[in-house]
Amino acid sequence: VSSQPSGIDCGTSCSANYASGTSVTLTVTPASGQMLSAWGGACAGTASTCVVEMTAARSVTATFAPLSASGSWTAPTGIRQILLATRGVDDVALSANGDAVVVWAEQDSGVSNDSVWGIRYSNGTWGTPTLLETGGGTVFNPKVAMDASGNATVVWKQRGGGIHLDVYAARYDVSSGWGTATLLENITSAVNGGFTDSHDVAMDPAGNAIAAWSQRIGVEEYIHVSRYTPAGGWSAAEALESNIPSQGEFGSNPQIRMDGSGNAVLVWSHGIFSTRLHAKQFSPTGGWTATFTDLGPGALHNLAINATGDAALIAPARDNSTQPLGVAVWQYSASSGWNVTPTVVDTGRVGDVVAAPKIAIDNTGNVTAMWLQPDSGGKDSVFGNRRPAGGSWGTPQLLEASNTEDAQAGIALGSDAAGNVFALWPQAVSSLFEAKQWVSRFAISSGAWETPTTLHPNNNSITVPVLAVNPGGKAIAVWIRQETFGTGPVEIVASFFQ
Repeated sequence: VSSQPSGIDCGTSCSANYASGTSVTLTVTPASGQMLSAWGGACAGTASTCVVEMTAARSVTATFAPLSASGSWTAPTGIRQILLATRGVDDVALSANGDAVVVWAEQDSGVSNDSVWGIRYSNGTWGTPTLLETGGGTVFNPKVAMDASGNATVVWKQRGGGIHLDVYAARYDVSSGWGTATLLENITSAVNGGFTDSHDVAMDPAGNAIAAWSQRIGVEEYIHVSRYTPAGGWSAAEALESNIPSQGEFGSNPQIRMDGSGNAVLVWSHGIFSTRLHAKQFSPTGGWTATFTDLGPGALHNLAINATGDAALIAPARDNSTQPLGVAVWQYSASSGWNVTPTVVDTGRVGDVVAAPKIAIDNTGNVTAMWLQPDSGGKDSVFGNRRPAGGSWGTPQLLEASNTEDAQAGIALGSDAAGNVFALWPQAVSSLFEAKQWVSRFAISSGAWETPTTLHPNNNSITVPVLAVNPGGKAIAVWIRQETFGTGPVEIVASFFQ
């Protein structure tokens, strides 16, 4: 860690005196094979520089973590037996320090309601599954995010009577454990609700969080947000959309991502019969941008951001009305904003893209896209494409080792800080309910995708997987399996790349 003005050169000189009012810029230069995991003290986030205002004595820490150049997947470990397999695992998060949290909706014993459950992994051990709410109404699609220290935030919707859906959050604090559920929305009358999957949550390394959701007001849907800070808790819910009569008031599928300094990018679908993608940005000092950016037609989008605030967005799109449905990518620069003209990345397609495509971006700015699309033989197959930082998109590449069976919807993609990328997908074996989970890794050192491998030997996966990758190159995949389909226990299992 070095400073400007000079004085700090740590390892050797880790303290210095400066005149009151001096702005000191600290810069980290990680050793080979290492990365900045998080600033601490008077600095926060994971950006390579931090400015410290010397209005008083200040203390700063910089924590580093290894960049994973290689590793292997562990054998799947059962972490919870459940009653029904059809609901699946909803989400997983993996912090920079290697802690993980898995969340899912599980049917209550003897009743038809689902409740939110969570389980935490730390120091090589899974904890005890924990019920996160006692609201009584069935829950939908819990989402989870984590900070660099292992704190977690979970957000979900819960039936409150009739069509009414409430938005709740629960937090895990490393010093005190799980807290009680908090109602986030500011309107709770019986006519208000929302889409069951239209909510999301993100956290920055310092523990700040933002929840986003669609909320029904009368017969229309609006995007709302609430921000959590460790010092102040949750803010009042804030509506981000204005009236757009020509498009209809129908905001859905908000996706929120935060960078290493607490800035955020939010993208959602707006409209009813013809949806458009809208975007807003947040900064800790300036709040939300006053107006949204209209990115054009789109839905089923996926958003990714890196530690410096650059982002990429992917969604199905068409070159023209005569072409099959393809894949388009938009780029966001933290310094210059959105490029509203997307790039079509699935050249040579023979059929419509199947389900929602996925996107990842590393700290250098390399972007990876992944999607499901028929191959020349008519099988639904997994494809990938990459755009190196400052370069152009390449040629789509088939990621599967074998395309004799259809790959299934539920693909997942994630990148570490250095650019190692994990692609995960289920592939049918003998029925719609039996599949193997396959994974391939793009190694930044070789510049190539590794041979796909299955995460388990038996054809027993009965839900799609979820995936999380941390900045240091560790990954976790979670899904539900039954050793013999139709008989025996149903359990949530997890596998780590480490």
